[in-house]
Amino acid sequence: MAEKLGIAGANPARNLQRYEQGAATMPSELIFRLENLTNGQVTAQDMHEVRLEWLRVNKPGALLPVAQEVRA
Repeated sequence: MAEKLGIAGANPARNLQRYEQGAATMPSELIFRLENLTNGQVTAQDMHEVRLEWLRVNKPGALLPVAQEVRA
C-alpha cells in the first residue's frame, strides 16, 4: 500500500504505519490518494480523528484550548 500511495523514504511501510496509527500527520496529497485507492472507505476525517486520538493519548498538552486574550 505504501508504494501505491507513493510514500517515499528509507522505510515507506513504516511511514505508512505511523500515519495509520496517528503518530505522524499524513500529507494532504497522500490522503487524497488513500481516499481514491480505498474507494472512500478511508477518508480525510478518519485520518484526522486517528491523529487527534493519538495526540490525546501521547501528547495531551498539545490539545489544550487556546487561551482567550486578556482585555485590559
